[in-house]
Amino acid sequence: MKGCFIKQLNTCFIVFNKSGSLLFLNTLYKFCNFKKFNFESLTPQNFSELKNEDTKFIFVIRNPYERFLTCFWRWFLEKNFYGNIPKDDEFLLMQEFINNELQYFIDNYHSIIADKNDYHLAPQKYQLLNASCKNQVLISKKNVENLYEKNYTFLKIEELDKNLKYISESRSPYEYINNIEYTIASDIEYFTEWPLDDLFLLSDFYFGTKNQLKNQHHHINKNVIVNDLQFIKINEIVDDEMVFYGYKKNLI
Repeated sequence: MKGCFIKQLNTCFIVFNKSGSLLFLNTLYKFCNFKKFNFESLTPQNFSELKNEDTKFIFVIRNPYERFLTCFWRWFLEKNFYGNIPKDDEFLLMQEFINNELQYFIDNYHSIIADKNDYHLAPQKYQLLNASCKNQVLISKKNVENLYEKNYTFLKIEELDKNLKYISESRSPYEYINNIEYTIASDIEYFTEWPLDDLFLLSDFYFGTKNQLKNQHHHINKNVIVNDLQFIKINEIVDDEMVFYGYKKNLI
C-alpha cells in the first residue's frame, strides 16, 4: 500500500507506482506542511488503525493503456541499459529493437510481472487490492469494497493535471481572491468543497513539484511506436481497469 492519511480531512490518498505517485504525494506533503495538517504515510500495518467508518478513500489513478507503455519503458531500460541510459538521438536509431522488445513484453507480460514481482510493472489493480504479482486478478466493485467499503473515489491524474493547470492560470494579480468567479473545481472529484485559496495553493505545489521531477530519469518516458495488433493486445490486457476506472465504457 502506498499513500497517506490526512487527519484533518479524514482522507486516505492511495497512489500507485508509475501513475504520478511521487508527484502527488510530494504535493500533498508540501500542502500539509504549509497548512499544519497531519500527514501520515500509509502502510499495511497502520492502515486499519488510521481509518474509521467515515474515512474517504481517494485512489489517484492513471490511464491504464498509457501506464502500460510506461511500465514497458521501465522494464526495457532496466533490462538493456541499467545505469547507462542512452541519449535521445541514440534511441532514434534503435526503433526496430525497441519494437521487438515491446512485442516480447506484451506476449510475456504476465510471466514478467510474476517473475519481477514489482508493482512498477504490474497493473495498478495489484497495488489497489494488495494482490501478489504472481497471480492474475480482475478488478471488481466487490473486491474493492471488501478492502475500502463504499466511500471511495477514483481521481484521474490526467484530469487533475488539466484542472489544476486551469486553476493556476485563472488567477489575476488585479483581483482579490474572494472576488474571482470560479466553477472549474466542480469538475475535480473530491475537491469540490475546497476553498479557492487552498486550490491555488495545491496547484502551486503540484506544478512546482512537477517542474522539479521532470528532468529525472525516473520520469523519462519516450514515445513508443505501437502497431495495430499491439494496440489491440495491450487494450485486452488492461480492459478491466479501463472500464472500472471510467476510461472506457463497458459496451456489454
